[in-house]
Amino acid sequence: MTMEVWKDIAEHAGYQVSNLGRVRSVDRIIEVRCPWGHIVKRRLKGKILKATVHPETGYVHVTMGAGVTKMVHRLVAKVFVPNPLNLPEVNHEDLDRTNNVDTNLTWVTSSGNKDHSYASGTRKQHGLTQPVRLVRPGYTLQFDSMLDAAKHIDRNPGSVASAFHRGHLCAGWQVEAG
Repeated sequence: MTMEVWKDIAEHAGYQVSNLGRVRSVDRIIEVRCPWGHIVKRRLKGKILKATVHPETGYVHVTMGAGVTKMVHRLVAKVFVPNPLNLPEVNHEDLDRTNNVDTNLTWVTSSGNKDHSYASGTRKQHGLTQPVRLVRPGYTLQFDSMLDAAKHIDRNPGSVASAFHRGHLCAGWQVEAG
């Protein structure tokens, strides 16, 4: 079993993140003004922050302080995963967006992140990048994408996509899944 290690989050004083993907506030002393005007020091005990899974993206996030919401996988990666090439995105190696353990995270390029999800089948190709066929009586042309098909028949890619989804012709061609 992996031992949990806590480290400070540089950009967020008073908070720590663990290598197992948890975030906590630390014990701290704050000053508050009493109703009669005196300033008193008050001790606040740190606590583990409630992690929430975003319903649309599936990523785990926490709220830190005054409405500052951060994705946990990025906090863990910034603190525990070396990024010598200064890559912009964090990839979940096992494709589970709720598994924010440091050993499951790697820094990648944007295209590397997308390639990983396409290869695993968790992300479908964007409509304009999916393979299509243009069909006419006696002719069938195969293309790697709707974009390529649109260039070939000198039409807007949106027109090709519309013909594909609605079943009508585009420049006299029927557009089918490739």
